[in-house]
Amino acid sequence: MPGLLLRPNGNSGSDDDEPYDSDQADEEPLSSDDETHNEIVEIETEEFPTYFIERDGRLFHSQPNAPYPLPVDTPEQERLNWLHSVLYRLFNAHYVGPVPDVLTPTADGRRRMVLDLCTGTGRWVMDMGAEYPEALFRGVDIVPIATRYPLPNVQFEMHDISQQLRWNDGTFDFIHARGLAMAVRNWPALIQEIARLLRPGGLFLSSELGLFPAVDPSHSNDPRSYAPASTRFFEAIGRVLHAREIPPAAQNVPIELMRSQRFANVTVNHSSIPIGGWHSQEELANIGQDFRRVQERFTSTVTPLLQESGLTQLQVAELIADYLQELDTVQGLVSVYYTTFAFRI
Repeated sequence: MPGLLLRPNGNSGSDDDEPYDSDQADEEPLSSDDETHNEIVEIETEEFPTYFIERDGRLFHSQPNAPYPLPVDTPEQERLNWLHSVLYRLFNAHYVGPVPDVLTPTADGRRRMVLDLCTGTGRWVMDMGAEYPEALFRGVDIVPIATRYPLPNVQFEMHDISQQLRWNDGTFDFIHARGLAMAVRNWPALIQEIARLLRPGGLFLSSELGLFPAVDPSHSNDPRSYAPASTRFFEAIGRVLHAREIPPAAQNVPIELMRSQRFANVTVNHSSIPIGGWHSQEELANIGQDFRRVQERFTSTVTPLLQESGLTQLQVAELIADYLQELDTVQGLVSVYYTTFAFRI
């Protein structure tokens, strides 16, 4: 089917939809280098509302076959942007792994191609597009919430990643996937599609927050007893995701990459993000305080989901209140951030 392009320079659902400040603003659009076997159809502004549905005061995607259960409205867009900022400060980069190696200019002058799956607000794509102005970036999602003021080397499109995407085999040098934990039911199929889209030697990078309680080892080695409210909170989320047949992403990505036999040098790293200002290092304490805000917003994001877990509204409210109180009173709580990268054979 044709690709659906977000028409630039109009109004969209993004909360921070304004021109991006970049030194590359006078470059020519680069879409002519885009390798595709399907045409692109622009989404008209009046079509935008059809991609959303409102339930209980929150805005969700309207795609009947897409499993993603979280809201896509302004509060959630803010949370995603806050998380993007926290991760950049934690790693001092917008990636983990050998990304610069695959984005260096080619000897023949071909522009490197990058695809971001489930791009959301598009902040990662825009920041990377500014960092690598000679590369072409494509961001795809099922809702049009990315900026309508993309950089000249950035293009946002509407695609359902459970379906085959519009590009030819071997189009991309680098495919990035962050925060797909609740968006994918069939990881083997998605890994095969990623392998199809990557050039030989191309890089796939997956980044996911673990949806489970975790504690810095200096405080405890038993999260369940040390952080019981966090344990109950994430177990409730896990029950709903299991009922929706959505498997844990952080644990499944490296397994499926190896099973596919289409990737080499599968490398898994995990980092701890402090929750709250308990860390002895000032910068990590500041990051932890900001990440605490991310997690507080996350509780309102998952409230509609938790109401599917068999709990009453009062029980959900108590579950969240206990979790937030634990974040404020228990030292050493962290979230585990998994990064997995591999090269296409």
